[in-house]
Amino acid sequence: MIELLLVLQLSTLEPKLQIGYNIAINGSDLAITSNCLALETCRELNWLKFVGDRPVVFGFLKMGTSALQVYAINKAYKKDKKLGRIVAYTLNGLYTGLVIHNLRQLGNK
Repeated sequence: MIELLLVLQLSTLEPKLQIGYNIAINGSDLAITSNCLALETCRELNWLKFVGDRPVVFGFLKMGTSALQVYAINKAYKKDKKLGRIVAYTLNGLYTGLVIHNLRQLGNK
């Protein structure tokens, strides 16, 4: 699973694929983090820790963050393709790392 995430991250060079990957990895982060929180094998460490116990609000805010990321990637690509790739790889790499970390936490129950 982890290797597949990394291959997808490195192989998606086109803007539309980067945006699609961003939505998918954010959705994965939401699902895995929600599962992890429910099983109490992890805890939210960022600004969402205040709503971790309210799944609907948590999901709404988490995917709202994804929408902002898609907006940032799109805007960066329109300004400069190189900048767009940097923004996309940074955000997608960060969230790929978070998903891998949470998968490991989920496995440590």
